[in-house]
Amino acid sequence: ALGVLAVLGVALFFTNLAVYLFGSGIWPVPPLAAVALFALLALPLLLSPGVGNEVFGGPFLYWVAGYLALAGAGFIYSSGSEIALEAWRTVVLACLVLVSALVVFADAGARRVGAGAIAAATVLAVVLNFYEILHPQAFGLFAGRPAGLYRNPNISGAAIVFGLILGQRALPARYRGLYLMLTGAGVLVTLSRAAILAWAIVAAVLLGLREVRISRLL
Repeated sequence: ALGVLAVLGVALFFTNLAVYLFGSGIWPVPPLAAVALFALLALPLLLSPGVGNEVFGGPFLYWVAGYLALAGAGFIYSSGSEIALEAWRTVVLACLVLVSALVVFADAGARRVGAGAIAAATVLAVVLNFYEILHPQAFGLFAGRPAGLYRNPNISGAAIVFGLILGQRALPARYRGLYLMLTGAGVLVTLSRAAILAWAIVAAVLLGLREVRISRLL
């Protein structure tokens, strides 16, 4: 069950699928419904002693509470405009996703399944970026800069870099070099300078730590 929730969380949030379907008008259900569904399925796991101790015994929950309090105070003293309300709503949803994800990924097995799902989602993001080169603006909003389901090339590039970090250890060592180069190509076509720099730094660290070996790149 936790493995299924891990895959569901990656599919809905890491891929940006929930936001993409709503924003493009394909699916009328707002991302809030996806967040609520994931939380509804995940939060009952807090009743499990091991998971409950993991969540309530660490500093993360206090960080979330402090962040919500700070954002709430900012909203109270704001103009109360629709923009301010949307910002507050985004903070609340983000915290709900984070807490739900912590509950699910407190389990080591769920983390392994989630890492594999992230690797698969990252490969999909790269494939969609190259597809968008052949079919401009099939997904994104910027001509000449593919973004896939993320719609924004800078976000797409950042997501692929995070996918490299989180997903590479789920792969057998012989495939990590290929995964490194594939993510590099996916980031490069977004033309996001920050993402390209971030990929280069991550790649250097992985090579330096021998998580990926140069011999396997050849």
